[in-house]
Amino acid sequence: MSERHVRGGRSEVTATRIHTVIGELDATIRELRGTIFNLNQPTQKAASLRAQVLDETSTAQNRLGFAPSVEFDGLVDAALPDETAAHLLAVLREALSNVARHAHATAAWAAVHAGDELLLDVTDSGRGLSRSTRSSGLANLRRRAEKLGGTFEVTDRPEGGTRLRWRILLTTEEAARTR
Repeated sequence: MSERHVRGGRSEVTATRIHTVIGELDATIRELRGTIFNLNQPTQKAASLRAQVLDETSTAQNRLGFAPSVEFDGLVDAALPDETAAHLLAVLREALSNVARHAHATAAWAAVHAGDELLLDVTDSGRGLSRSTRSSGLANLRRRAEKLGGTFEVTDRPEGGTRLRWRILLTTEEAARTR
């Protein structure tokens, strides 16, 4: 075999590998676009809110490097409006994402309490709030709360880390279902 033929064979193998990688990248891009599209759609009520919260915390485990603890109080699976549940899940997702990106935490806790109000409390053991932190994501969480007539606060914890509290008052009818 001539040296030229061997090089030509390597070029063909290399070209085949490049085309394979390009095909895989195209498939990944299509999958990402589909995921982004689905994130912008209203959350389906097929699974209970409790199950959806557990799914979100389970998904966050890879980004965090540990499993966040989850606590429920009250009838979390009571009939809440789809919009309220969708906002709560989006806030939880963003809060856990912030912990993964910024907190350098070794533990995180998410608690959902339902009664006269719906409260999402996310805390971490990280470094706390940074003065230079961009607040666009936090402003979005505040807007979500205010849109539903609720409140949002994020503070440093005295023992270290951060505490995020997202609270929505439930209507009398919704609150009665959560008791």
